[in-house]
Amino acid sequence: MNLRSRWARFQGSGIVRYQTAEMHKFTVKNQLARSASNMDHFTRIGPWVRTLAGVKILELGCGPGRYIPLLRANGAQVVGVDPHCFESWTLLDEFDDVELHSEVFAENLQFADDSFDGITCLGALLYFKNPSEALNEVLRVLKPGGGLLMRNPNVLNNQTRRTGQPLDPMGKNLYNEKELIDLLETHGFKVSQSWSYGYWPSFFGRTWWWLVNGVISIGLQSRLSRLTPATHRVNIVVEAVKQ
Repeated sequence: MNLRSRWARFQGSGIVRYQTAEMHKFTVKNQLARSASNMDHFTRIGPWVRTLAGVKILELGCGPGRYIPLLRANGAQVVGVDPHCFESWTLLDEFDDVELHSEVFAENLQFADDSFDGITCLGALLYFKNPSEALNEVLRVLKPGGGLLMRNPNVLNNQTRRTGQPLDPMGKNLYNEKELIDLLETHGFKVSQSWSYGYWPSFFGRTWWWLVNGVISIGLQSRLSRLTPATHRVNIVVEAVKQ
């Protein structure tokens, strides 16, 4: 293994440790999780949950489960689904208000129509094989008037603008803010608000991903985000409802 591969592996293991420790902290400190859920850094997921008419939430493409403790802290009953299974899910096994399912793809959700009061999709859309089919499924399993909270990388972030490449080599579905809004509204959603968050430099992208997962404080990240033009921030967040 060459030096670059060793460095990448070291960065990856550090990020996993940081996010697992963060999840553990939020599962045992409910008030801390509720407070964090109000922050831009965590997509303002708390205020969004509190606007819903019900509490049953689908976390679509939940990954390691980072947002599930924040949803629980705001009274949600969470069904997390992902194509993969993660060791960090064991932190959530004891909770009766959490279900986790692997080998689930967004284009074929195994749930009845109108099953959920809200759906979150936080960083998963960029990996979907067919975004149109996936959004049709999201619309189907969401109750009429139910809410969708979606976060996706901004194609106009600094590094992608410079290189023409996504921040994650595996990501393929990138949009600017208007394009993401148009995508949702052409699939039966009404966007209520959208905003952007996060700074990413033009260079040192992989190292920066490591730095923002445990090295650079959330406070400093927020200040850097505010100094970045809104059109070039890293993440676009959209809140929408099923019409």
